[in-house]
Amino acid sequence: MPENENMPDSTTPDATTDSATDATVEASAPAPEKAQTAQLKEPKEKGRKDDGPEQPRQKVDTTDKPAQSARADKADKPKAPRLTHPEPVHSTPDRSETLRRVDGREMRLAVGNSPFPVEQTEAWERFEEAMGRPLWGRYLYEDEGKPVAAIALYRYEMGGQTFLWAKHGPVWLKEQSPEREAHLRRLLRSVVKERSRSVRFIRMHARYRAADLRELLSTITYDRTYVIDLVPKTPEKMAAVMPKDGRRAVKRAERVAREAGCTISDETGLSREEFDEVYEVLRETAERDGFKPHDAEVYWTMLTSLGEGNARLFVLRKDGVPHAWDLILTSGKDAVAYYGASSNESR
Repeated sequence: MPENENMPDSTTPDATTDSATDATVEASAPAPEKAQTAQLKEPKEKGRKDDGPEQPRQKVDTTDKPAQSARADKADKPKAPRLTHPEPVHSTPDRSETLRRVDGREMRLAVGNSPFPVEQTEAWERFEEAMGRPLWGRYLYEDEGKPVAAIALYRYEMGGQTFLWAKHGPVWLKEQSPEREAHLRRLLRSVVKERSRSVRFIRMHARYRAADLRELLSTITYDRTYVIDLVPKTPEKMAAVMPKDGRRAVKRAERVAREAGCTISDETGLSREEFDEVYEVLRETAERDGFKPHDAEVYWTMLTSLGEGNARLFVLRKDGVPHAWDLILTSGKDAVAYYGASSNESR
């Protein structure tokens, strides 16, 4: 794992869109009315004698035939999406996809079992809120009611300017084409123009280059990414699928740590005082590698606000003294070494 901070600086604004806005056609989609039917029962009169066996009761449909026909036609049409927010559905005349605002539950259901970056989850909202960066909105990009992409945007301030940041968003659930990327950005600009003209730009991910995209104001702090397959259930099987050099490095690190009498443990539930001791290792890392770390409060807030379900802290110690650590964030079956540090002595 990299020894410096493993993720972008949380105060610096992937590809950004400019502030130009295209006109959109808004269309709200009310839920279809439920067809009503009535059943009438004929009451028996008091003192009336039965002249014969009772006839089976008949259901009487009080709905006229034209109305029935209209409802049948309506039933054949695709159901309008369930609106979880009063904001209207956004669309353009030239494409079938639409954009609508949703709550966290509906976004989570739309994503389902697809890979879901932790920065787009409801758990991440707790961290951003604690850092004073409120959720600006969650949106579903849909085609005929079926989710194509999902995005959560947070409000950031930098140098007196407001911008929106969708970290590792949007999450694409269907084909991510250049046309769809561009159309989604058009709809987002329309939403921003209606809701908040003070927003200067949107920072979001884009796979394809386009005229409305701008280069990043700053880049990420790490220079390489390692992807480790955790499908094999044992350390031996995991090592077997790793590249030869990586496998050697891991085995060497294990041997050196063992011979030095080091221990590695999950210390997610440590106290704030204990965390401050662990944080000092990051100060040493930053001084050695030439970067400026966040205040300890940022890392502590991330660990505690995300909770054990989404954040874990693993610490390597020798004689009780911390020498290296990784803050691991999880979402579904994916895990990311978000931040990490190592002392000079541990190297």
